[in-house]
Amino acid sequence: MLTVQELLERIRKGPGMYIGSPSILRLAFFLRGYQMGLYEHDPAHPDHFLTAFRDWLLTKFPGSSRSWEDNIRSQVMGIREDERAFDLFWKYFDEFVREQELAASSRSNGVALPRTPSETVVR
Repeated sequence: MLTVQELLERIRKGPGMYIGSPSILRLAFFLRGYQMGLYEHDPAHPDHFLTAFRDWLLTKFPGSSRSWEDNIRSQVMGIREDERAFDLFWKYFDEFVREQELAASSRSNGVALPRTPSETVVR
């Protein structure tokens, strides 16, 4: 089975195949269902990508205790906010993945970095 991160890479290429129209809420509902399916399939190895992403967003936007999709939606209030939040999700997704890869690379090279929830590399 694909990890959540691998699935997201596929969704980016063709969101209509997975969630119909571009929508942060549709994406969130779909991913939560997929994550639950992964857990049901193999409870010993849960996929923590969405939790790590949410924690990373909470450090980026302190003072919020919202879900990751609500946190992103709050950035684009107004007309077509759900579609615009969907587009903004990919910006944050790329930034999060880049930081995760950098943190993993630094740790593997023996560079000590401060431990934060956002440094958890999710596979």
